[in-house]
Amino acid sequence: MTELQKFDFHGNAVRVAGGADEPRWVAADVAAVLGLGRTHDMVRSLDEDERGTDTIRTPSGDQEMTTITESGLYSCILRSRRPEAKDFKRWITREVLPAIRRHGAYLTQPTVEQILTDPDTLIKLATDLKHERERATHAETRANSLEAPARSWTHLAAPGGDFSVSAAAKTLSRDPEIEIGRDRLFRHMHALGWIFRHGEGRRAHWEAYQDKAIKTGRLAHKLSAPFLNERTQEFEAPAPTIRITPKGLGELHRSLGGSDQTALYLSDEAIDHS
Repeated sequence: MTELQKFDFHGNAVRVAGGADEPRWVAADVAAVLGLGRTHDMVRSLDEDERGTDTIRTPSGDQEMTTITESGLYSCILRSRRPEAKDFKRWITREVLPAIRRHGAYLTQPTVEQILTDPDTLIKLATDLKHERERATHAETRANSLEAPARSWTHLAAPGGDFSVSAAAKTLSRDPEIEIGRDRLFRHMHALGWIFRHGEGRRAHWEAYQDKAIKTGRLAHKLSAPFLNERTQEFEAPAPTIRITPKGLGELHRSLGGSDQTALYLSDEAIDHS
């Protein structure tokens, strides 16, 4: 049975299970604070060793709750687009973790009695506090080091344009976890059920599914002006060009196993101005 520690972040309950060495956060609380939608979707994006379940004692009885580790918590913070995510990170590293790990910081009555009867206890508390401050500093430094890359990806995936498949492949390949070219990216989108082959022979081309890709905002079709077929002397509409939206680019990044700690910068080479 796991006992909970309860904290309050701007009026939102944040519950923590586990001990000082391996604190685990109740996933539903984290999803609510960070605005990451359904808890199941948030947790599914984490590595297996970053998520789990705990049997939690509640007023209504014992319940199985999904929890996430400290590493998983940082991953979720970096995914959040809420402005308060930065404040939440600082609150975690400066208040919650020290409160969890600083065993004697609250000086409960048993602790006070132990200090009075055993001076070594006070020395241990001081040592624990020193180590905790070092851990808190390390945790905040690590979170800060991941913040700028995450901000770069968020900026890249912000609304305001779409990408050719070639430009998207170059951008995705800036992540060291991803190596992909234009043709392979087409095949990957086909495997995801976003696009299909239309036509035969020299007129065969890729097109996006309306329901799975266009209407969901993952892809767009760029239509070109009709051209004159010199053989038939009739105007014909060229095949639409597939464009990848910021939403689609983000989903491709995740589906290809992209790293959350990676900054994906757009160079002039990757930008498609067409």
